[in-house]
Amino acid sequence: MQSLTVTIATDLIDGTMREIDVRTDNRDSIRWDLRRGKEKWPPQTEAPTLFATFMAWSALTRTGEINAPFETFVEHVPYATARLDDVDPTRPATGADS
Repeated sequence: MQSLTVTIATDLIDGTMREIDVRTDNRDSIRWDLRRGKEKWPPQTEAPTLFATFMAWSALTRTGEINAPFETFVEHVPYATARLDDVDPTRPATGADS
């Protein structure tokens, strides 16, 4: 099974700019689908950075690691890149893996 991991740099977690890996799951994908339609955002293939940033924000807010609106989060993330990782489906998903 594969999971989307997003590597971001942010200072929203502890006030220090640092790079973290954020593991996402299906709940974040559903939030993307719903928000993308509401906001009339392009599909992920046309806006990969928006997609990666949103997925990281979704996972971090879902797990309670941050409490910021997406628009604020964007201002604190100078880069975001996504990759697919193989995962054990019996392990629970987490937010930031630091």
